[in-house]
Order: sequence, then C-alpha cells, then structure tokens
Amino acid sequence: MYENLEEIFSYLSDAAFMECFAYAARRRISIEINFSCFDLQQDSPRNHCYFRMLRLAKKAGCQFHFGSDAHHLSELYWSSLDNAAWAIEQIGLKKSDIADFVLYNCRSS
Repeated sequence: MYENLEEIFSYLSDAAFMECFAYAARRRISIEINFSCFDLQQDSPRNHCYFRMLRLAKKAGCQFHFGSDAHHLSELYWSSLDNAAWAIEQIGLKKSDIADFVLYNCRSS
C-alpha cells in the first residue's frame, strides 16, 4: 500500500503543498492527522513523507484534528499516548494548532 509513497511525494513540491494548505487555512478547514498512516519504525521513509506534509500544513496556518481508519482495535497500535505524543512533537504542534471543536469536545468529557 505504501510502496510508492516516496515516489509520489517526490512529485509534490513544498510550494504545491503550501498553496493547498494556505487555501485550507483561509477557509478554516482543519487537517486530519490519521495515526494509522504512520509507521512504528519511527525513522521510516513513510513517516518522513507525512511529517513533511503536516509540517507544511502547520506552516501554512492550518489547524488539525485526529482520526484513524482503523476497523478493529488491533489496528489502533499507533494511537498509544507515547506514539501520538512523538508524532505531535515531530510535527511541532502546540495546543493552539488543534481545532477548537476538538478541544471543546475533550473538555466536555
């Protein structure tokens, strides 16, 4: 599924990403961080591709929310707090980068 990811990302320039993410930021469209896309081998090429993209989204002023494509509990291996904290650190996210509706729903629980 991810075998051509590096090649695909190599065709997408930082400028192209920034143009798309600036558009999203202007329209207050939040970007999903889908933890099931990451690789448990932290230094994997797959992670580098996604972190590059998500750092550019942050630079463009986007806000973020979290999701998963998991269909079974066993597929949620990346959702541990340690893995999530590591990924958030790699992207450089702060509390202010998280979409308000996510923070509101967390406070309501």
